[in-house]
Amino acid sequence: MSIESLANPAQTAETFSVASADKTFAKPTRGLYVGVTGDVNVEMMDNEGVAVLFVGVAAGSVLPLRVHKVLQSSTTASSMVALT
Repeated sequence: MSIESLANPAQTAETFSVASADKTFAKPTRGLYVGVTGDVNVEMMDNEGVAVLFVGVAAGSVLPLRVHKVLQSSTTASSMVALT
């Protein structure tokens, strides 16, 4: 099994904010940790340009998503961490 397999845990983590701009990732995430409850607006790995809004994501949640970009518009959650 390759070290890049999704069956393996994340190897790196990056804190980020979308308070002033969208956040585009160099490579898709394995998941997103949400520290403060809110909505998260994303573009998925294979659907660039198509926004998907996750409403009411609870603090402490890890969303198992392959995300290309987190959008500033409509994102109200904060203290997020990208897991790759």
